[in-house]
Amino acid sequence: MNSNIIGPPSHVEASANPALRGGYFIKIREGVAGEVRDLLDSINRDRADMLRFTQAIDDGQELLRTSASGFDFTPLYPKLPAEPVGLVELAYDTDNQAQMRHAGHPPLSRRYA
Repeated sequence: MNSNIIGPPSHVEASANPALRGGYFIKIREGVAGEVRDLLDSINRDRADMLRFTQAIDDGQELLRTSASGFDFTPLYPKLPAEPVGLVELAYDTDNQAQMRHAGHPPLSRRYA
């Protein structure tokens, strides 16, 4: 939605192009950009905790992509963002890929609803 606010005409044009179907484009008339801006502002305000948690998960995944070496995760736990600590565990899957997985606590949706 951010890019739609900046350049609504490019979104309308891209969403009309069959080659770009399924892309990250929103077909919203230029005249309603203010409403889209208001919606985005309310999402950022009302769901700030959820958005912060989402960013923390992304940051944790990036930490794993750049730092997991196939060995013990103990040195990585202190580097995790604070939001998912105690809610996730670090593990290797059956293909030896590092991952964060839900640690069996109550659903995250209750914490960030």
